[in-house]
Amino acid sequence: MTARDFGVDTLVRTNAVLHAARPAVVDGALRLTWAELDARADRLADHLLDRGIGPGDRVALLLVDGAAFLE
Repeated sequence: MTARDFGVDTLVRTNAVLHAARPAVVDGALRLTWAELDARADRLADHLLDRGIGPGDRVALLLVDGAAFLE
């Protein structure tokens, strides 16, 4: 196994499969299940791919703790 096998993406995807309906994020009024968090992360990945950003490219983010950080 590599360090990549233990990334946040693996954690989210695995929990989306094993615990789809369980709460994953509570951020103020926002509540997301593991399945919802996984779907939102997939939409963000698709959005980046549509703009020509792909695996290996670097993207800088400035975020506070919360749901957006996990996505």
